Amino acid sequence: MKTKTLMLVLAAGCVSASAGLALAQNTTPATPPAPAPQKKELQKSPGGPVKVEPKTPPVAAPPVKAEKGGGPSEAEMQAWMAASMPGEHHKHLDAIVGSWTADTKFWMNGPDAPADRSMGVMINSWTLDGRFVRHEYTGSSMNMPFRGVGYMGYDNIAKAYTGMWMDTMSTNMMTHQGQCDADHKVFTMTGEFKDPMGKMIKSREVITLVDKDTHTMFMYHTEPGGKEMKVGEIIYKRTTPENAAKVLKEMEAAGAAKGALDKGKDAKTEIEKKAKEAAEKIKNGK
Repeated sequence: MKTKTLMLVLAAGCVSASAGLALAQNTTPATPPAPAPQKKELQKSPGGPVKVEPKTPPVAAPPVKAEKGGGPSEAEMQAWMAASMPGEHHKHLDAIVGSWTADTKFWMNGPDAPADRSMGVMINSWTLDGRFVRHEYTGSSMNMPFRGVGYMGYDNIAKAYTGMWMDTMSTNMMTHQGQCDADHKVFTMTGEFKDPMGKMIKSREVITLVDKDTHTMFMYHTEPGGKEMKVGEIIYKRTTPENAAKVLKEMEAAGAAKGALDKGKDAKTEIEKKAKEAAEKIKNGK
């Protein structure tokens, strides 16, 4: 509310400043019509009659309009205010706000190869007074820790849903734009990005609100001159913040255990390697 009030005060200040600027730039008011002649009256005094001049009624100054380039008009200010406020399209995103478990599948080596499957947790929350939904994902990918952050909102000027995404598997920032269906249940977002080999990849994401506790995201990529292929799918199930925290702890413990196991395997391999080298030296009489 404070932000809205401040913006209104600033808007009013802009309009007042524009009017003052117009006056300073040789804006000449119209000459007021001459008042009708009035009879001069005589006022008696001890020294004789005294002439009394009739009073001229005050004339209101004409309204001053801001000249071209002197600042935004009232219509422009109203348009900016309307464009800055969240509306009904933003409310449709409320369905994905909350804590979610994520069952993910990604096809890194083509649709015919086995999928890389993992679990994760997504926390979606409103930010900037209901203008954007912030995504915060924690999970794993290809047996490595994976984290991602993104935002989704609705652009009142472009009249489209917009999204952006960043994660620990890349240094680029992916952006998407799209629309939802008439029932506000299916959001189709499109964009493109450059892969490490320099190819421009077209991307399409389809987010479907299955019910109040389930939504899905299917991802498709199209390489230059190729056909669109499904590269990933995520099934989100609503959970409580407490359970989401528990899942994250379990994932952290599992990651630590796997790390210890991998270190043990590496140590075992190194021991076997040294033992083999020692046996070769003995065999060769060294």
